[in-house]
Amino acid sequence: MKKFLKWIENYWYHYKWHTLIAAFFIVIGAVCLGQMLSRESYDAYLMYAGGSYFTVNEEQAVLKAFSNIAEDYDGNGKCSLCLTKLIVLSEEQLEQARAQAKTEDSALAYNFQDRRETLEQFDFEIMSGKSYLCLLSEDMYKRCKGKDRFVPVAELADVAAESLYDDYTIRLSETEFGQYFSEALSVLGDDVLVCLRHISATDGQNRHAAAEYKNYQELFRSLVQFSVK
Repeated sequence: MKKFLKWIENYWYHYKWHTLIAAFFIVIGAVCLGQMLSRESYDAYLMYAGGSYFTVNEEQAVLKAFSNIAEDYDGNGKCSLCLTKLIVLSEEQLEQARAQAKTEDSALAYNFQDRRETLEQFDFEIMSGKSYLCLLSEDMYKRCKGKDRFVPVAELADVAAESLYDDYTIRLSETEFGQYFSEALSVLGDDVLVCLRHISATDGQNRHAAAEYKNYQELFRSLVQFSVK
């Protein structure tokens, strides 16, 4: 026993800092691994950008509606979707808010710094975010229209031209999917448009990401071709 304790004492004297540093990295690695394993895996990421506010329960109702056309793409036994919400009032909504504040003889309670930061986040998401299926207000869609961001609807599904908002998008409320699940989806606003982003340059070079992108193409196709007949 004394010999063992002497060995411990000698080891600690010579390798104390080596042991402490190794222990530190082992703990950090274990924490990171635990976070990775506990992080929920999503089958698809959706993004809403517009001026409609909605509660957590309403958000869950929106995701439940979309789960009817999505699939268990990662094969873990359940269909799990994630919705990124970027709330930005349109110029028209801001004017209405200003007019109301003026009528009530009060200051406009709106954080314009937050609005600028949210618009910057939106620009990033449109360029290289993970949410390929986009639900955008007309105002937000026009912000990035004409920059080759979205896939033409005709490349994904056979949809009558008169049903389209333009070549790249369709109004959600005018799809059979939007009408069938109108109670849940109405919180997004009557003007919300559905469009599919082109795959980013980075994801296009990644075999796994490119395979996942095909799921978004199928999800968009299922939405615009949805039928209860």
